[in-house]
Amino acid sequence: GTVGIALDTATGTVMAQAPGDWRVQARVEDIRSDPVTITVVAPAP
Repeated sequence: GTVGIALDTATGTVMAQAPGDWRVQARVEDIRSDPVTITVVAPAP
């Protein structure tokens, strides 16, 4: 599969790798957040 987003674990910054709709979910031990969808679009030419 394609990796659409990456997380910098030192800063918590989410960086786009590819266009699309990508889901992010926080996890700490047994605690999880609800997933959030992030839409990444390609820049205009």
